[in-house]
Amino acid sequence: MTQAVDLITKGQYLRATEAAAPMMVSNVLKGVRMWANGATTQKGRILFEAGEDRQLQLSVFEAGAQGLGFTPERLSKSYSIQEENRNLQERYRDMREAIRTRYRFARTGKVRLEIIKMAMDYNRKVARFDNIVPSINIKELRRKQKPRGQETNFANM
Repeated sequence: MTQAVDLITKGQYLRATEAAAPMMVSNVLKGVRMWANGATTQKGRILFEAGEDRQLQLSVFEAGAQGLGFTPERLSKSYSIQEENRNLQERYRDMREAIRTRYRFARTGKVRLEIIKMAMDYNRKVARFDNIVPSINIKELRRKQKPRGQETNFANM
């Protein structure tokens, strides 16, 4: 019920009704919403058609299947792709932050050069993910370098 109240405060009345209603009614409302307005996540992010740059819009048949409690195949694929993308982003976020931190606290130019090579290698790896995973901007990395006197050696990280 608290989810319904939160949604009402955000002005999402149809979603609030979905959250408060029994599952049978909720599934019907969800199907109608995804047919009329397109598919979105619980947080309001747009779900895209698999392999395309347009919002997933359920057909009348798919909305009916959703209303009966079945997840349409296209919606299931969209959920899977979204989950894969989120996993990729989390996996590479830690690597990106480690490289940035190591560069920021590097003591010598030689160590910084090694870390720049690591960043370039990271960028080559993430390039295949079509902008799902952000690359490391080498110029930005150099600008955020720790001023002299505050340096620490993280070469053994």
